[in-house]
Amino acid sequence: MKKLNMAILGLCCLGLLAPALASAKGKKTKTTPEQVTAAKSILTKYDANTNGVLDADEITKLQKDYAAGNESDAQVFDVNSDKTLDDTEIAALQQALTAKKHKKKAE
Repeated sequence: MKKLNMAILGLCCLGLLAPALASAKGKKTKTTPEQVTAAKSILTKYDANTNGVLDADEITKLQKDYAAGNESDAQVFDVNSDKTLDDTEIAALQQALTAKKHKKKAE
């Protein structure tokens, strides 16, 4: 009986969170010039294979360095100031890299 109650409670919580998660998923935030500058600096430091994008292993290194306090440029993406870069914050970094590319193409 306890397991059933916990399962029902879990599903109720998920039902309450689902609309908020769905609406946040589709939103793109505006990239600031400060973020574009920081993203360019991060790309220069962490793009080991120089392919112009941050691959999974490069992102992992960035996350470890930032958590250790060795990467100050990433601070503009840490919106919740928890000294870690979660998936949403990494997505904002990737968006800033894309914004940089679009701006360069437009010039």
